[in-house]
Amino acid sequence: MPTFMQGEMFRAPGFIIVTANSFLTSEMKLVMGRGAVWQLKMKVPGIDAIFGKMIHESCGHLGRYGLIFHKRYGAAQVKYRFNERARIDLIRSSMMMLETVANRDRKKIFNINFPGIGNGGLKRQQVRSLLRDLPDNVHVWEREGGGVYGLHPGTQPEIVLHPQENRLGFRCSNDRGHRAGFRAHSGHRG
Repeated sequence: MPTFMQGEMFRAPGFIIVTANSFLTSEMKLVMGRGAVWQLKMKVPGIDAIFGKMIHESCGHLGRYGLIFHKRYGAAQVKYRFNERARIDLIRSSMMMLETVANRDRKKIFNINFPGIGNGGLKRQQVRSLLRDLPDNVHVWEREGGGVYGLHPGTQPEIVLHPQENRLGFRCSNDRGHRAGFRAHSGHRG
């Protein structure tokens, strides 16, 4: 079982992993506009380009990469688009990859923000069972007082449906995240 922590994850020793998406800009940068992923982008300038290149080379825009690392920083995929609700299947896959990595080197600490809650729009109960197999050298973080990265206390993410669009704003029929022709939008572009 992982160790659940409260406080400032970015001050913790060990690896820092943020939950992310696979939406790449036209410059092949990972969109890192809100929450913990935004905090990492501010802390490590250029990480959006580094992660974007890694995602582009492994699976491409809106692809499935699971978990990636660059030096002591990582991204765990919880959604395809930056502005959609987190997906249980992606969280499960990313956490299985994290379990494998963390079990391989039990002396290292792996810090991750609580996946799927906050800007992901999921409730803790929906995600907690996906975390139970993580070893105790994985620290799952929430802000002090139960707050989440990127949301102010008392607020909830707003999900609005829009027709699918590609990066240029054109309707897109091959979106891997939403076959029904709609995509989620949080009300803020990330």
